Amino acid sequence: MIMENTAIKQDIMDSKLPPDVVLRVSNLKKYFPVGKTFFKKNRRVVKAIDDVSFTVNKGEVVGLVGESGSGKTTIGRMIMRLIDPTSGSMEFGETDVATAEGKELMAMRKAIQIIFQDPYGSLNPRMKVGPIIREGLDVHRMYSMAERNERIAKLLVTVGLGPAHVNRHPHEFSGGQRQRIGIARALAVSPQLLVADEPVSALDVSVQARCSTCCRI
Repeated sequence: MIMENTAIKQDIMDSKLPPDVVLRVSNLKKYFPVGKTFFKKNRRVVKAIDDVSFTVNKGEVVGLVGESGSGKTTIGRMIMRLIDPTSGSMEFGETDVATAEGKELMAMRKAIQIIFQDPYGSLNPRMKVGPIIREGLDVHRMYSMAERNERIAKLLVTVGLGPAHVNRHPHEFSGGQRQRIGIARALAVSPQLLVADEPVSALDVSVQARCSTCCRI
């Protein structure tokens, strides 16, 4: 990871967010190298994200608007640290997401969950619905097993499915149903911040409002 200004980075890490601010993104950049050359300094880059800043307050819904390929998904993946930024900072509580490691990164990923745009590629085809939704609860050792299973059943009902679906595989569901499973998985660990990449685009109009409401955390 390349940080352009160490002094600025240190000032950001030493600062604390106001109590009503959940996330503060400052001067975020992500450049992807294009082509191969012997000299790395001469490599061309695609500026997927170039100097983006915004703040998310508690109880607030912030929408990123842009045409296809403008970098909205890339920003979401950087907030989750699924990809590393080229430079910039992402402050979540007292954590600088861009540099978090180990237990700090694991705690941050529990507090921030994501709903992926692609309901087909975001679910493990070998796992049943129950274990898919329960995975976060297992990793973070939340609740007893009976309480985990009870929470899974409630979440499935919340997103318009049912407890009977826990023993089915993703290929047995439609695209909209898979998206609802992804929403239930993201909500399972009661996150403080939800990154939603077009979360209801694959849903029928009849269930869009229902799932949008349950995503308000």
